Amino acid sequence: QLLSTIYAGGKKVNGKEYSYFIGFKNPSLGKFVLSYDTKEFVTKFNAGTIILLSIDALIALVIGYLFSRQLTKPLGRVIQGIQRLANGDYTINMKPKGIYKDVFYNVNHLSEQLSSSKKEKDKLEQMREEWISHISHDIKTPLASIQGYAEIIKDPNYHLTAEQVREYAQIIESKSLYMKDVMEDLNLTTRLKNNDVMLHTERVNLVSLLRETLIDMLNDSRYADKSIELQTNVEKLMLNLDAILIRRAVTNLILNALVHNDPDVKIVVRLEQKERTHVKIKDNGKGIEEEELEKVFDRYYRGTNTGTTHAGSGLGMAIAKDIIQKHGGDITIHSTAGEGTTIDIQLS
Repeated sequence: QLLSTIYAGGKKVNGKEYSYFIGFKNPSLGKFVLSYDTKEFVTKFNAGTIILLSIDALIALVIGYLFSRQLTKPLGRVIQGIQRLANGDYTINMKPKGIYKDVFYNVNHLSEQLSSSKKEKDKLEQMREEWISHISHDIKTPLASIQGYAEIIKDPNYHLTAEQVREYAQIIESKSLYMKDVMEDLNLTTRLKNNDVMLHTERVNLVSLLRETLIDMLNDSRYADKSIELQTNVEKLMLNLDAILIRRAVTNLILNALVHNDPDVKIVVRLEQKERTHVKIKDNGKGIEEEELEKVFDRYYRGTNTGTTHAGSGLGMAIAKDIIQKHGGDITIHSTAGEGTTIDIQLS
């Protein structure tokens, strides 16, 4: 039987050359001869590599372009949103999604904060304009009285008695003092707001200071019939205070209680010594609605319970708060409509 596949070859061993034949009976085995030129193979390999790298680079460029679009498109939305904020448009509401969801969330939050600030600013501006209108009226009224009585005294056609002259002069003086108080409020609140007030502190007996403040108010003919009481279980409590400013703050708070309540309102000023010194000014008046509580210490705010005796700059409560905070203290207010109001001054 013939072999199906035969291999022939030669080999040199120990200086002798040998030839050999190898045969396989399996007919499924075949023999293929591959021959190639090394230089040509290297050239073609290099060309293929260049083509493959070029294709890879092209694919990378396409993928990079598509990826960059996915990155820059949301950034464009963010930049557009910031430009809208810069132009005063605070209605931005971007859907937080994708890799920039935190950025979108913060832009939305900034928009909400700016919108809230704008509303507060507009509200304050409206309050300021209303306050200017009120204060202009409050100043014109006493000014008209001063002018009118001065013209009467000056006019030779009026034959006034000495008593009438003194009466008119007293009215002129009273109206002038009122206008002076308003001007002092305006000056003081501006200085407090701009941190332009220096405290002249000294060791002060707070009990004596409160007692003298209440006595001075009751000696004023306008408040002589009012019920204002001081309650304290100590006779001496020394603190470092600016006596003039603390007296001004307490007076403003008591006057506010008198102005915004009925004539028969009772006011108790109570001094308590705890971890801090507390001066509580409590009345049994009309109380303050909850929505107004947070506004009472705002500049230019005038409450809705203002009585017919109301006069002044409308800055008294704001001035009192600024004075207390200037001393490193706190002031809080608690009120129930129909039951009364308590203001708590806390000093260190």
